[in-house]
Amino acid sequence: MEVTQKDLHLLQAMSLDARSSLTTLAKKTSMSKQALSYRLKLLTENEILLGTHAIINTYSLGETHYRLFIKFHNMTSEEEQEFHTYLDKNNNISWYAKCDGDYDIAIIVWAKTIQEYEHNYNDIRKHYGKHFNEIQFSIATEINYYKHNFLTS
Repeated sequence: MEVTQKDLHLLQAMSLDARSSLTTLAKKTSMSKQALSYRLKLLTENEILLGTHAIINTYSLGETHYRLFIKFHNMTSEEEQEFHTYLDKNNNISWYAKCDGDYDIAIIVWAKTIQEYEHNYNDIRKHYGKHFNEIQFSIATEINYYKHNFLTS
């Protein structure tokens, strides 16, 4: 599929507010609702648009945003896939991202207390810690989201 400038404009508008109605998105992108629906369908079918999500202020829910950055050691691709499946099924993991560079994976855990986070962290280490070469931990104190100019600049 060839991604057009209109598609990029649509993706940028959705990156700012994916919950916008079709009417609002159509106005922002200067497309008809029918054309917009068609482009969204194509972008989804071609796996360019993989989904949308809400951005949640975890602090307003009484949760803290804990981050783990892990470098793997002697982990086969099968073991790494098993680890991803474990993370997918773990309700305490809000998201994770595979990385290139200093770390192989970034994991976000939301927890109400440091003890709750520590319980989750210890469970992860119990199951997969033998494959961790380096672990860095941090707490996010503020989360900001910025307009994605990279799509249409």
